[in-house]
Amino acid sequence: MTDPTWQAIELAVDPRHPRPRHAPPLSTVVAEIVHTALWTHDCGPVSYLSLPGVLRHRTLLWAGSAPADPLSVSGVECADLTDATATLGQLAVNASEATIGVSIVEIDPRPLGETSAFTERLLATEPTALKTTTREPSLAPLLAAASDYPQALSVVAERGTDTTELAVRRVDFTPSVQITDRDTLAETLPSPMSDQLDSPETLTNWELLSNHGWEEIPVESLPTNPTVLRQADTTASDSTAPNRALAVAGSTAEYAQVWTRAPSDPLAADYQALGATGRLTATGSSLPAFFPVETRLYETSCWEQLEYRGPLHITPVAPVVVPPGMRVAETDPTVQASHPPAVPDDVTNEFAQTVVRWCLERGETITAVESASPAVSFHRTDIDGNTTLVYLPVDESVHPGRLLAAVWNAHRDPAIAGVTVFTRSQATAQAVTTLLARPFKPPTASVTTLYLQPRSLADAGGTAVCDADCGPETWDLTPTNELRCLVDGDCLIRGRLTDSLETLASQCRRVTATATGANILHPDGTTTAIDRETARGTLRPLSAPARPAHLAMGREPATVFVQDGAGFKDVRWPSTDKAVGSPDRDAFMTAFRDTYTVSDPDATLPYRVGEPELVSYGRQYADQPSCPLGWVAFAKQYRKQQGRAPTASESLAGLRLRYMPPARAAVFASISTE
Repeated sequence: MTDPTWQAIELAVDPRHPRPRHAPPLSTVVAEIVHTALWTHDCGPVSYLSLPGVLRHRTLLWAGSAPADPLSVSGVECADLTDATATLGQLAVNASEATIGVSIVEIDPRPLGETSAFTERLLATEPTALKTTTREPSLAPLLAAASDYPQALSVVAERGTDTTELAVRRVDFTPSVQITDRDTLAETLPSPMSDQLDSPETLTNWELLSNHGWEEIPVESLPTNPTVLRQADTTASDSTAPNRALAVAGSTAEYAQVWTRAPSDPLAADYQALGATGRLTATGSSLPAFFPVETRLYETSCWEQLEYRGPLHITPVAPVVVPPGMRVAETDPTVQASHPPAVPDDVTNEFAQTVVRWCLERGETITAVESASPAVSFHRTDIDGNTTLVYLPVDESVHPGRLLAAVWNAHRDPAIAGVTVFTRSQATAQAVTTLLARPFKPPTASVTTLYLQPRSLADAGGTAVCDADCGPETWDLTPTNELRCLVDGDCLIRGRLTDSLETLASQCRRVTATATGANILHPDGTTTAIDRETARGTLRPLSAPARPAHLAMGREPATVFVQDGAGFKDVRWPSTDKAVGSPDRDAFMTAFRDTYTVSDPDATLPYRVGEPELVSYGRQYADQPSCPLGWVAFAKQYRKQQGRAPTASESLAGLRLRYMPPARAAVFASISTE
């Protein structure tokens, strides 16, 4: 929001007092004001805004520039009155014939929130006028459909060459329609406003997705059977068009234009590149179709549905026309309405405050939690009741062990559905996604080397230690889920991947401080006293391993966001100039096999064990992968490289997963009982 406050005129009609029969339709009144302001006084762009207030619906008009031929408002004395507002005010007096309440107000959009909300832009394949088969304004169904929801309809009018050009936008603050990430887009996207209009040649910015190859595709191989948005083909001549369509649809630019004094059209070139335009046209006679006027009263404010957003503040400045039966209030209910609460006081970090505000303004719940990790301080619960652990990289530094430990803890907690990571930069976000997708060090052999946590291994008996002159410890994981701690080639600790850290620590010496020195607790239960200086000089702590909860499917229960102004966007949301890639099929298959599987002549990799990992890796790897990239293609390539007939049978002999991820323990358990 570039302008914190600005002047506008408000048009008001009390539905309890019918207007005279001779009075012109309200849409005609607004259209006349707009047309005269643009074409006679040249004070465009002129913005029309229709949205719920607290007790009644509000209709506002303001001009984005000073008029070439300003007017003054009869009988109104206001030192701060701008020429643009005075001109609109007098035009409203002239057009309304004293049958409509006209007042000068100051509007403040800041109570609506600091972050954007779901916004649609009405588009057409070419500049066109809206058509309708009824006597109502073409956009009237949008106000009727809004009913008791916190929505705003914006129409911005400007002078074209010989017609008036209009930009139509609708903002919906309802929590259930807010688009937050790529994987929920297909299920969250509401019915487009173009469906509510009797004008079939129109579409919206979100409908550009289906026009440029995006499809909703169910992924039955994954545990939750999600319906995701994927590129079906690359038939478009412009290889950047699909990603441009998705980037434009999710841009916050359209939202920003609704809440500014002088709106512009920052995405015009992008729409044009996608074969569309947001510039609808109208002549003087067809202009009323764009300006429906809602006059309803509200018993209950729809803004009460939102805890962290409030109504647009409308402050009375001066009355211009007060029809019989209407009174002038000294203060407006929108100003008297309770202000949205601020970010909780216990959130002191500036970046954390930005994260919390973004979540709260989407209707989500934030719960503070105690954690040993400085990167974890609260949980996030969405409107569907799904709770995730929120991870904020400390100083934008991605410590692999700290992140993977948070993922492990989230997996072990039955009340937590996954992890949400918020970052400031794209580079940090990409580093996070790499770790989530491959939660171990780059593989070089059949044994998997794990990352280390930034904390020591310990149990109730103390901190696990080894001799100070020993080399660094290495935590390895075998395909059978055996976990080993190696120091200078010796195995100090051996256990299972899912053993507790305390169980692992009990296998080696532990040191604990005493009042006079320190004690060494040996694995056999005996203790040895030692002075602290000797302990510091001869022993060093062992780091805890960062155990992986997932294999190739680590991105499924996780979402990574990167900061975008006051809000955040999914790291997988593309930029407008990013071309759609179609990776080499063989390279994809080889990368999956080398990273997530190992050769074992005595093993067999079943379809239902390997296929979900392959599918998850593939859908994160590219939006438009080469076809086919499924299990059949992988099996054929594997057998061909083994010198066998490239058949597509379900199981693959001589191959197994690098390890058995605990997140899929039920699958492995069912196979072992067969």
